[in-house]
Amino acid sequence: MLSSLVTAIKYLKTRISNLIPPFLLFMPDTRKFFYVYYI
Repeated sequence: MLSSLVTAIKYLKTRISNLIPPFLLFMPDTRKFFYVYYI
């Protein structure tokens, strides 16, 4: 269960990093949260 969660987070992080310019405009706090959560 935990490993699948990590895989989902890695996938989301990859998807988000592909969308960083629009994502930063709308959700900088969420991006920051994803980095904190990933670590």
